[in-house]
Amino acid sequence: MFVELHILQNFAPANLNRDDTGMPKECEFGGYRRARISSQCFKRAIRDQFRRAGLLEKQVLGVRTKLVVNELVSRLEALGKDAEAARSVAKFTVGGVELETGDDDKTQYLVFIGNQEIDGLASLCAESWDQLVEEASKTPTGRQTKSSRRDAVPKAVRDATKAVLDGGGQSRRPCSLWPDARRPAQRERGRRVSGCARHLDQSAEHGTGLLHRRG
Repeated sequence: MFVELHILQNFAPANLNRDDTGMPKECEFGGYRRARISSQCFKRAIRDQFRRAGLLEKQVLGVRTKLVVNELVSRLEALGKDAEAARSVAKFTVGGVELETGDDDKTQYLVFIGNQEIDGLASLCAESWDQLVEEASKTPTGRQTKSSRRDAVPKAVRDATKAVLDGGGQSRRPCSLWPDARRPAQRERGRRVSGCARHLDQSAEHGTGLLHRRG
Protein backbone atom coordinates (compact mmCIF):
# COMPACT_ATOMS: atom_id res chain seq x y z
CA MET A 1 0.00 0.00 0.00
CA PHE A 2 1.37 3.40 -0.98
CA VAL A 3 0.07 6.75 0.20
CA GLU A 4 1.04 9.67 -2.03
CA LEU A 5 0.37 13.22 -0.88
CA HIS A 6 -0.07 16.11 -3.32
CA ILE A 7 0.02 19.37 -1.39
CA LEU A 8 -0.48 22.94 -2.57
CA GLN A 9 1.26 25.65 -0.54
CA ASN A 10 1.45 29.38 -1.21
CA PHE A 11 4.86 31.07 -1.41
CA ALA A 12 5.99 34.58 -2.18
CA PRO A 13 7.43 34.92 -5.72
CA ALA A 14 10.69 32.98 -5.60
CA ASN A 15 12.71 30.36 -7.47
CA LEU A 16 12.41 27.69 -4.79
CA ASN A 17 13.77 24.83 -6.85
CA ARG A 18 15.61 25.19 -10.15
CA ASP A 19 16.79 22.71 -12.76
CA ASP A 20 20.28 22.38 -14.24
CA THR A 21 19.65 25.38 -16.52
CA GLY A 22 18.55 27.62 -13.65
CA MET A 23 14.87 27.58 -14.64
CA PRO A 24 12.17 26.99 -12.00
CA LYS A 25 10.95 23.40 -11.81
CA GLU A 26 7.25 23.18 -12.60
CA CYS A 27 4.44 20.75 -13.35
CA GLU A 28 0.79 20.63 -14.42
CA PHE A 29 -1.48 20.19 -11.40
CA GLY A 30 -5.17 20.92 -10.98
CA GLY A 31 -5.38 22.28 -14.50
CA TYR A 32 -2.72 24.94 -13.89
CA ARG A 33 1.02 25.25 -14.36
CA ARG A 34 2.56 25.34 -10.89
CA ALA A 35 6.00 25.60 -9.33
CA ARG A 36 7.31 22.24 -8.14
CA ILE A 37 9.65 21.31 -5.28
CA SER A 38 11.47 18.05 -5.99
CA SER A 39 12.51 15.38 -3.50
CA GLN A 40 16.16 16.27 -4.20
CA CYS A 41 15.44 19.79 -2.93
CA PHE A 42 14.09 18.46 0.37
CA LYS A 43 17.04 16.08 0.75
CA ARG A 44 19.52 18.92 0.26
CA ALA A 45 17.73 20.99 2.90
CA ILE A 46 17.94 18.06 5.32
CA ARG A 47 21.67 17.58 4.65
CA ASP A 48 22.32 21.31 5.13
CA GLN A 49 20.37 21.31 8.40
CA PHE A 50 22.78 18.74 9.87
CA ARG A 51 25.65 21.07 9.03
CA ARG A 52 24.06 24.37 10.07
CA ALA A 53 22.63 23.08 13.36
CA GLY A 54 25.78 21.16 14.28
CA LEU A 55 23.79 17.95 14.74
CA LEU A 56 26.84 15.84 13.84
CA GLU A 57 30.57 16.35 14.08
CA LYS A 58 32.14 17.75 10.93
CA GLN A 59 34.26 14.63 10.52
CA VAL A 60 31.23 12.39 10.00
CA LEU A 61 29.27 14.76 7.75
CA GLY A 62 29.06 13.95 4.06
CA VAL A 63 28.82 16.11 0.95
CA ARG A 64 27.78 15.53 -2.65
CA THR A 65 30.77 16.36 -4.82
CA LYS A 66 32.59 15.60 -8.04
CA LEU A 67 35.90 16.76 -6.54
CA VAL A 68 36.91 13.54 -4.78
CA VAL A 69 40.28 13.52 -6.55
CA ASN A 70 41.05 17.13 -5.60
CA GLU A 71 40.10 16.51 -1.97
CA LEU A 72 42.30 13.43 -1.88
CA VAL A 73 45.22 15.28 -3.49
CA SER A 74 45.04 18.11 -0.94
CA ARG A 75 45.22 15.61 1.92
CA LEU A 76 48.15 13.76 0.35
CA GLU A 77 49.99 17.06 -0.14
CA ALA A 78 49.38 17.82 3.55
CA LEU A 79 51.12 14.52 4.28
CA GLY A 80 54.16 15.75 2.35
CA LYS A 81 53.57 13.93 -0.94
CA ASP A 82 54.54 15.41 -4.30
CA ALA A 83 51.57 17.16 -5.93
CA GLU A 84 51.93 15.55 -9.37
CA ALA A 85 52.44 12.07 -7.94
CA ALA A 86 49.54 12.62 -5.52
CA ARG A 87 47.17 13.43 -8.38
CA SER A 88 48.29 10.39 -10.34
CA VAL A 89 47.85 8.11 -7.33
CA ALA A 90 44.46 9.64 -6.43
CA LYS A 91 43.04 9.07 -9.92
CA PHE A 92 44.52 5.58 -10.02
CA THR A 93 43.02 4.65 -6.63
CA VAL A 94 39.47 5.90 -7.28
CA GLY A 95 39.62 4.14 -10.64
CA GLY A 96 39.87 0.89 -8.68
CA VAL A 97 36.29 1.36 -7.50
CA GLU A 98 35.12 2.39 -10.99
CA LEU A 99 34.83 6.12 -10.31
CA GLU A 100 35.41 7.53 -13.78
CA THR A 101 37.14 10.92 -13.95
CA GLY A 102 37.38 13.35 -16.86
CA ASP A 103 40.18 15.58 -18.09
CA ASP A 104 39.33 18.05 -15.32
CA ASP A 105 39.70 15.25 -12.72
CA LYS A 106 36.04 15.51 -11.78
CA THR A 107 34.07 12.31 -11.30
CA GLN A 108 31.46 11.50 -13.91
CA TYR A 109 28.66 11.95 -11.38
CA LEU A 110 28.15 13.41 -7.90
CA VAL A 111 29.42 11.20 -5.08
CA PHE A 112 28.08 11.39 -1.53
CA ILE A 113 31.16 10.98 0.63
CA GLY A 114 32.19 11.99 4.13
CA ASN A 115 35.35 13.60 5.47
CA GLN A 116 36.33 10.44 7.32
CA GLU A 117 36.14 8.43 4.10
CA ILE A 118 38.41 10.89 2.28
CA ASP A 119 40.83 10.86 5.22
CA GLY A 120 40.75 7.07 5.15
CA LEU A 121 41.55 7.03 1.43
CA ALA A 122 44.46 9.41 2.02
CA SER A 123 45.83 7.16 4.78
CA LEU A 124 45.47 4.12 2.53
CA CYS A 125 47.36 5.84 -0.29
CA ALA A 126 50.09 6.95 2.09
CA GLU A 127 50.53 3.44 3.49
CA SER A 128 50.87 1.91 0.00
CA TRP A 129 52.53 4.97 -1.55
CA ASP A 130 55.52 3.39 -3.30
CA GLN A 131 53.45 0.57 -4.76
CA LEU A 132 50.69 2.90 -5.96
CA VAL A 133 53.14 5.36 -7.54
CA GLU A 134 54.79 2.50 -9.43
CA GLU A 135 51.49 0.96 -10.56
CA ALA A 136 50.02 4.34 -11.55
CA SER A 137 53.05 5.07 -13.73
CA LYS A 138 52.31 1.90 -15.73
CA THR A 139 48.76 2.99 -16.55
CA PRO A 140 48.37 3.71 -20.29
CA THR A 141 47.41 7.24 -21.26
CA GLY A 142 44.15 7.97 -23.08
CA ARG A 143 40.63 6.74 -22.46
CA GLN A 144 40.11 3.36 -20.85
CA THR A 145 37.10 1.31 -19.88
CA LYS A 146 36.00 1.19 -16.26
CA SER A 147 36.89 -2.48 -16.02
CA SER A 148 40.42 -1.96 -17.36
CA ARG A 149 41.06 0.86 -14.87
CA ARG A 150 39.66 -1.28 -12.07
CA ASP A 151 41.75 -4.32 -12.98
CA ALA A 152 44.93 -2.22 -13.15
CA VAL A 153 44.63 -1.54 -9.40
CA PRO A 154 45.94 -4.42 -7.20
CA LYS A 155 43.07 -6.39 -5.69
CA ALA A 156 44.31 -5.79 -2.14
CA VAL A 157 44.15 -2.03 -2.73
CA ARG A 158 40.69 -2.30 -4.31
CA ASP A 159 39.36 -4.26 -1.37
CA ALA A 160 40.90 -1.83 1.13
CA THR A 161 39.41 1.12 -0.78
CA LYS A 162 35.94 -0.43 -0.73
CA ALA A 163 36.30 -1.08 3.01
CA VAL A 164 37.16 2.59 3.59
CA LEU A 165 34.17 3.77 1.56
CA ASP A 166 31.90 1.34 3.40
CA GLY A 167 31.76 3.20 6.71
CA GLY A 168 35.09 4.94 6.88
CA GLY A 169 37.16 1.78 7.08
CA GLN A 170 35.56 0.56 10.29
CA SER A 171 35.74 -3.20 10.63
CA ARG A 172 32.50 -5.06 9.93
CA ARG A 173 31.65 -8.65 10.77
CA PRO A 174 30.32 -10.92 8.01
CA CYS A 175 26.55 -11.02 7.94
CA SER A 176 26.59 -14.78 8.55
CA LEU A 177 28.19 -14.18 11.96
CA TRP A 178 25.69 -11.58 13.21
CA PRO A 179 22.97 -13.87 14.66
CA ASP A 180 25.45 -15.80 16.83
CA ALA A 181 27.43 -12.68 17.79
CA ARG A 182 24.46 -10.60 18.97
CA ARG A 183 23.95 -10.05 22.66
CA PRO A 184 20.93 -11.75 24.35
CA ALA A 185 19.00 -8.46 24.51
CA GLN A 186 19.48 -7.95 20.77
CA ARG A 187 18.29 -11.49 20.04
CA GLU A 188 15.24 -10.88 22.23
CA ARG A 189 14.41 -7.69 20.30
CA GLY A 190 14.75 -9.66 17.07
CA ARG A 191 12.24 -12.24 18.35
CA ARG A 192 9.79 -9.51 19.35
CA VAL A 193 10.03 -7.94 15.87
CA SER A 194 9.47 -11.33 14.23
CA GLY A 195 6.48 -11.89 16.51
CA CYS A 196 4.97 -8.54 15.51
CA ALA A 197 5.41 -9.41 11.85
CA ARG A 198 3.59 -12.72 12.34
CA HIS A 199 0.78 -10.94 14.21
CA LEU A 200 0.34 -8.49 11.34
CA ASP A 201 0.18 -11.36 8.85
CA GLN A 202 -2.47 -13.16 10.91
CA SER A 203 -4.49 -9.95 11.40
CA ALA A 204 -4.45 -9.25 7.69
CA GLU A 205 -5.66 -12.78 6.89
CA HIS A 206 -8.64 -12.27 9.20
CA GLY A 207 -9.39 -8.78 7.94
CA THR A 208 -8.47 -7.06 11.20
CA GLY A 209 -5.21 -5.44 10.13
CA LEU A 210 -5.10 -1.79 9.09
CA LEU A 211 -2.03 -2.22 6.92
CA HIS A 212 -0.42 -5.33 5.51
CA ARG A 213 2.79 -5.10 3.58
CA ARG A 214 4.61 -8.12 2.25
CA GLY A 215 8.27 -8.24 1.20
